[in-house]
Amino acid sequence: MDKANVYLGVWTNHSNGTILGATLTTTQRQGAILIAFTGFLIPVVASSFWKLACLILHRIHSTSEPRDAIHHQRQVILRNSPSPDTGLVSSIQAIWAWRTKRRESLPRILPLVGYATTCISIFTVAGGLSSQIYTAGSTQVLLKGEKCGIPYVKSSNDSAAMSYFSERTANAANYAQQCYGENYAGIGCDMFVTKSLPTVLTDYDADCPFQGHMCRGNGTSLRLDTGYIDSNHHLGLNLPKGRGFAYRTVLSCSPIITEGYTTSSIVGNRTSVNYHYGILRAPDGTVINHTFQSEDLDIQYYRNHIRGVISSQNYKLTVLESETINGKNNLTPGFIPNPEISRADGDVSIVFLAGNGVIFSQPMDDQWYRATVPARNVTISYMSNSSKSPTYMPKEAASPLGCVEQHQWCNTAYSGESGCGPLASIYDSYRVAAVFFNLTKEELSTPQDSVDGGIGTRLIWPGLIRRYWNTGAITTVAALGETSLLSQRLLTRGVQSALPQNQWQLDVTNWWNASLASLQSSFVYTAMGPTIQSFPPLNNEERSLCNSQKILSNAYSSFNLLALLLIYITSSLIIIFSYVAEPLLACLSRRYKYKQYELLEWTTNTSLQLHRLAHESTSPGSWSGGADKVPTTTQNEMLAHLDISNPVHPVLAQLESSGSDTTPK
Repeated sequence: MDKANVYLGVWTNHSNGTILGATLTTTQRQGAILIAFTGFLIPVVASSFWKLACLILHRIHSTSEPRDAIHHQRQVILRNSPSPDTGLVSSIQAIWAWRTKRRESLPRILPLVGYATTCISIFTVAGGLSSQIYTAGSTQVLLKGEKCGIPYVKSSNDSAAMSYFSERTANAANYAQQCYGENYAGIGCDMFVTKSLPTVLTDYDADCPFQGHMCRGNGTSLRLDTGYIDSNHHLGLNLPKGRGFAYRTVLSCSPIITEGYTTSSIVGNRTSVNYHYGILRAPDGTVINHTFQSEDLDIQYYRNHIRGVISSQNYKLTVLESETINGKNNLTPGFIPNPEISRADGDVSIVFLAGNGVIFSQPMDDQWYRATVPARNVTISYMSNSSKSPTYMPKEAASPLGCVEQHQWCNTAYSGESGCGPLASIYDSYRVAAVFFNLTKEELSTPQDSVDGGIGTRLIWPGLIRRYWNTGAITTVAALGETSLLSQRLLTRGVQSALPQNQWQLDVTNWWNASLASLQSSFVYTAMGPTIQSFPPLNNEERSLCNSQKILSNAYSSFNLLALLLIYITSSLIIIFSYVAEPLLACLSRRYKYKQYELLEWTTNTSLQLHRLAHESTSPGSWSGGADKVPTTTQNEMLAHLDISNPVHPVLAQLESSGSDTTPK
């Protein structure tokens, strides 16, 4: 990912809300430094928090009345434990030392053990949770959209554009095979904010999408439905709540009958089979009274092959698409279907599958492949014993598969489905949904800059992406050709190995997944900017959409800004207060005599003040700073050494005074 295409800095991820969605994106190096510093900060905060808590507990237990040794040892532990782990160890050691002497007094130390353990646990968990400000691996980043544009093909001779779209379609098909369905491999599936777009309905026994008699038997149809694809959650657009859109597409397919819809024609010594599911209208107005023409089986399987030997053949796919406008067949040049397969609420297509010399090693009774006819006098060139193995070929010269594509657009500012147009053809779905985006049908054809800043752009811009990227399932098949068939995986040099009896449904599902992957990528590549000619955004709303595309990237680090601020602000307050609490209490004590005893006990319980008190018990000496952090003596004054005459009970030796000199006894 080009660094210039990713926005670095603070932005709002609207999928998480305005407050929780505040995000900071940095380079990986900067992110690593921030993570390391945060990890270093946690134990510092833990120590400061423990220091404050010890001060509070010490003052709570402080009293001028006589108390036993356990009380004073607890006070010393609270004063001289710099961290909760040292406090825990010291408390456990105290409990162990008193275990046989004052068991009834031990509960006074046990709360300190519990508190130290709780403090350690809290900050250990806090250290782990602090990593949640950053997610390792791929993280959501925002594209700048500076090169944003919708690519288009200038003419049929525009080879660069043709190549660009072909490559993108092939990439989408490869992505679908890697990242969609049960065969999800997880490799290379970390670019889009969602791994795959949803399919909420997969019905393998759907009703016939045409007039009932046109489908080959009941329950032989397939219906696929995405449900509502959300612009933010699924497509990765970063739009505030209520300013997005939803898109839905439905694909219904079924093998259709050929009985009564075929004729034969002979030109010279070659016979062709004509299929009559509608007419073809040429650009010059000429009408062809058949839908498709295919070479007959004799030519495909015998005449085209010397001595009946088939060495390397492949299927031949032909796609015919029609367009429904205002609920009627579009009469412009192209395929115009018969009434029995026409749909007022969708775009009808037919995909013809011709065996084209491919032979099957086993009978294939799939409703589309229909390879159950013994392949006479045909041998497999690379198999020495092929004459002993029967082979099969299709029943018909070409097998038609009829499909209906439907689309739906919604304005997510409305509740539920109240802001949705009906399921319809691509043109009609777009036209009817216009009212929900404050557009008239006439405005859909006006220049883009005339709706500057209007919510209508949230229909126009994605509609243009959907149109020019040609992300439909049947358009994807037309672009991929025979490579779109999953049966290709088991096709070797013109011989098709055994396939499941629902192979056509698997093929259509593969087309479907490839088209969804193409839809995902179309929004991302539009924001990144195509490498061919393109339509740039022409108004502020379109530019805003271009700058609102999110992707996943492992080349950057994105942090939850709210969590980051909470960690650093809270940590700073704890650290600062841990250093100012003592001076503040000392000031209150000096000025207002506020709890002087508690302050002095806290001061004299330090290790250095306890050291002073111990030495003053043997010799008063010339000490100063008795209420400071560090007491001092006069220059060259000697202190008592350790008397170890009783190794199990060492004490300070008594000193003799002689003038200004002191010598130990």
